[in-house]
Amino acid sequence: MFNSPRASACDESVGLLPSEMEMVDSLVVEQIKRFEVDFLNSITKVKILVDDQRIKAGDGTTLEPRLGSSIELERWIAEELARSGVASLQDDVQIDRVSLNRIRWLETSISADALRSLPQGFYPRARRILQASKASDQDRQNEIDSAIREILNARLRKLLRLAIAPSLPQDAHASMQPEERLLYEMIHRCLSSWKEGILGAGWK
Repeated sequence: MFNSPRASACDESVGLLPSEMEMVDSLVVEQIKRFEVDFLNSITKVKILVDDQRIKAGDGTTLEPRLGSSIELERWIAEELARSGVASLQDDVQIDRVSLNRIRWLETSISADALRSLPQGFYPRARRILQASKASDQDRQNEIDSAIREILNARLRKLLRLAIAPSLPQDAHASMQPEERLLYEMIHRCLSSWKEGILGAGWK
């Protein structure tokens, strides 16, 4: 039995073209990079660990902080100073193995249907914790990796439920990280366009 030419052509047209998929992938990656840049340009505190140290701030000014003093700098400078041993990060938000496990419990507990607020810059911080854990023993690395993945998957399920809901709860948008708002808007817009395409442009 032969397949009809029309059926074959229809099957081939299903889905996005490779070039279209690449465009979507590129858009997502570029947006994630932009959020990382925003995080790196945010201001954080450091404690100076070396005396007689001259530090150039992001605006070009030169600082000469005293040993033991705390100053505010762009995060990309602060992280470099911490790596070189000149200063230690004094971040207002602390995420470590213990806090990750607490967040995982809150996100995956039976009563965790609502989208909870995460610490500011959670995903850039999670990437840094995961990278730093590679220098730890395998058990700790696995624990951190597992916690982050469970948090991510739990958040994804909640975002999908929100995206298909008729309306967004008033406080849900404020509880999203920037990366999550991007995903929600993309899914929500795609679903709306798909429904309009199926049911007609006048569909509400």
